[in-house]
Amino acid sequence: MNRKKQAQALQQIGKYFALKGKIYTQLEYVNAPDQPVPGFIIKRLFKTYDGMMTDFKKTSYWTELNKPAPKAVPKPAPKPAPKKAVKPAVKPAVKKEAIDE
Repeated sequence: MNRKKQAQALQQIGKYFALKGKIYTQLEYVNAPDQPVPGFIIKRLFKTYDGMMTDFKKTSYWTELNKPAPKAVPKPAPKPAPKKAVKPAVKPAVKKEAIDE
């Protein structure tokens, strides 16, 4: 019967942590106003918060909360605009001095 209550408590805590998006430390959990399983029940069922966390690490909620976040796909860098080809200035084939002579 104790194992059944422990499993129910772990399920409630797992859903709570999944809803919050993180795993709380003991101090954060005790200070949370909306904790699903009160601290004295955790103490009765698991003896300590660390004992509860040891059992919680064996659940599927633990693997779900600790899986790595998917890597963001980097956006390709925009291609620079093509530069307009600058034509060199046309030099006259004959110099002015050569024409004057």
